[in-house]
Amino acid sequence: MTPWLEFFVDGLAEVFQEAANIVTEKSAQMTRSEPDLIRRLDPQQRMVFAQLTFKQDTLTTSEMRELLRLSDRSIREKVSHWREEGFIEPRDQDAQRVRSIKLSAEYEKLAQEIRHEPDKFAHFLK
Repeated sequence: MTPWLEFFVDGLAEVFQEAANIVTEKSAQMTRSEPDLIRRLDPQQRMVFAQLTFKQDTLTTSEMRELLRLSDRSIREKVSHWREEGFIEPRDQDAQRVRSIKLSAEYEKLAQEIRHEPDKFAHFLK
């Protein structure tokens, strides 16, 4: 390598290392301030959480299918898994089959906090 090219490459490496350090620091700051309940959610759960927090109180399985762009079978599996995790619960607790869901009490409490201060939590829901 020529001396100039070596100087250029070393300069780029230094700049990118500084950028990586800044990103790592900012990410750590965001993670520390993020509520544990939000941190546990996968991207699809965050979409459902945002929908149930800001747009409607319940979601039908058909609406979930459209929102997440999944098949009926995949939605049934997600609903079952998310119920076990304590993320959602059936709107009608006595129904034989789950046709619509709502947030569990724990997540509904967080949703109410977010509704009162949405700017404080906006970056968690992206």
